[in-house]
Amino acid sequence: MDQKIYTPTPATARRAQTIASKHSNEDVADILERLELAKAEAEKAAEARVRPSVPSALSEDEDRIVSAAFRDRLFKRSSATAEVHATSIERLRPGKWLNDEIINFYGGMLSKRSAEDKTGKLPKIFYCNTFFFVKMQGKYDKSFGRWTKKVNIFDLDLMIMPINDDGMHWVAAVMDMKAKRVEYYDSMGGTEEKANKAYNTIMRYFAAEHEAKLGTKFDAAPWTLQYLADTTPQQDNGVDCGVFTCQTLEMRSRGLELGAGKWVFGARNMPFLRRMMVYEIAEGKLYKRW
Repeated sequence: MDQKIYTPTPATARRAQTIASKHSNEDVADILERLELAKAEAEKAAEARVRPSVPSALSEDEDRIVSAAFRDRLFKRSSATAEVHATSIERLRPGKWLNDEIINFYGGMLSKRSAEDKTGKLPKIFYCNTFFFVKMQGKYDKSFGRWTKKVNIFDLDLMIMPINDDGMHWVAAVMDMKAKRVEYYDSMGGTEEKANKAYNTIMRYFAAEHEAKLGTKFDAAPWTLQYLADTTPQQDNGVDCGVFTCQTLEMRSRGLELGAGKWVFGARNMPFLRRMMVYEIAEGKLYKRW
């Protein structure tokens, strides 16, 4: 196996030479390593200082709208693709598991924001509803092909998709069509086996869709799987996975890259995010991001 060769920056090398001249018994390579580690820690701390912070509470007016939604036994909101009823909005109270109604309505709002963007700053996305991955796992047919009849998915920037894991857990998948990358985010860690299973399912779907819509063979060779188990925020209970999934898809739908140091929310933000999502659904619009 080839040994990784450490190459310092010129500035770091000069600093190391100065220090080494005073500490002749120390190994120069060790000094370089320590300097680079210190630099990385400083950059990480600086990034944390400028990273946006999730608010701790809604405004009084916003909070009144949330409380009214929870009290309304006839609560109902409809969009072009989904509906949310009172029994579902109740699931955004603390300690409850989100269902398809909430997640699909939320995904529809993400899709609508992208479609209505006039700035050109947001990615072109396609939201795959909570039934999409189930269909992917079966045989591709004409009826499934009609789910994407209005769009050529291979011309998009992103496809974003919630995945229901065995009826007990939600995870988020993102297909970056430009980077040719499938991203798999699991707020309970997940397993590499499940990430690979999702990746293979998506590749089979792409192959079938490409042949059906474009009449040519899909090239899967450039595609990769990104499964960042160590850097994805983790929930601290058994019920917040749906909120994590929605907010992960929200961030990616704005074109934000996710990974170490890139996330703006975690388990501590769940109480606020649940109430924020009630407000967003009640008002039919996404909350202004921080």
